[in-house]
Amino acid sequence: MDREGWKAVALIVGTQIGAGVLGLPYAIKDLGFFWGATAIFTGGILMLLTALFLLEAFYRTNPHFHLFDLMEYHFGSWGAVLFWILLVVAAYGALTAYLNGMSEALKYLLGVPVLWTGVLLWLLLSFIVLKGLKLSSTVESAAVVLLLLLFAVTVLWAIPYVHFYHVPLSKAGYDTFFMATSIAVFAYFMHLIVPEVIRLTKSKRRAAEAIYTAFIITITTYILFSLAVIGVLGTKTPEISVFGLVKVFGSYFAPIAYLIPLFTMFTSFIGVSLGASDMTKEFLRRRDASVLVVVFPPVLFFLLGTSFFNALFIGSIALVLAGGIIPSILAIKMKRSRLLPYRKLVAEIALFIFSLILLWDLLPLH
Repeated sequence: MDREGWKAVALIVGTQIGAGVLGLPYAIKDLGFFWGATAIFTGGILMLLTALFLLEAFYRTNPHFHLFDLMEYHFGSWGAVLFWILLVVAAYGALTAYLNGMSEALKYLLGVPVLWTGVLLWLLLSFIVLKGLKLSSTVESAAVVLLLLLFAVTVLWAIPYVHFYHVPLSKAGYDTFFMATSIAVFAYFMHLIVPEVIRLTKSKRRAAEAIYTAFIITITTYILFSLAVIGVLGTKTPEISVFGLVKVFGSYFAPIAYLIPLFTMFTSFIGVSLGASDMTKEFLRRRDASVLVVVFPPVLFFLLGTSFFNALFIGSIALVLAGGIIPSILAIKMKRSRLLPYRKLVAEIALFIFSLILLWDLLPLH
């Protein structure tokens, strides 16, 4: 893979690793090692497939399209608007979770009140997004390497404390499994930046290689980190999982525990906000209004007391639709694919699983 390909990998991994990785251990804490890892792996494979579905659709339609253009071409204006609404709702869940996570980290680090910290962070981040300040590819790559090192240190630090345990998937466990898979779907979402990946790599084959490589890195990181955390904390894993490790590892671990959420969520807030506002601009045609539509509601949800995990779950439901069901339907509409063998069958299976996850999350089936 060439230099531009690795830049695309860094962009994808940097977009994916945000609040989701910190919420995954909490989501699987009642599942144990086998079923917890299965939920995280299932979410990763499903989102890998739909990312490839979108990549194929762009190259079969117009690789210079934005996501809104692609959806409008295949599903009409109302379909594109529906897709935009779902992505904005997902962004609200993500941004609300980021404000919660960052303000909690600063509370532990500096002893400052969560409410005022969250508002001040929101003002700073909204200003950055309004100015359109993106991280350079060099900074993005360095940030990803540093994050992966922090996660590796956490996993290695946890090894002496890990207790392996197996939890059978009982009747009550199905709820937790589908909920955890929904959170995993949220944690792997990078579909907003597929056009940017195409621009960086300039070929379908290299774009696909970047997506495969990034997902392998992210899936591996998520599974190792999540199992390390629940191996140490078990069912006592808190919503922002790394905070619970400080009580076990001691004060020497505290800087890592509080830097991880600050670092991941600060960069992710900027990335998600810019991606969502860029797509919103295709709909509203005004950049300042687009940014306000994206960044203003999350601070209201934060002030209303929406918890970190509830914000993740709301975002995950929207992403099951926008990042799972809609791209699967799009893949079924395509007549053939050189990127994925048996593409229609694979897309139909993915559509069935995403629909099952959505129904289980929304309906009283349990």
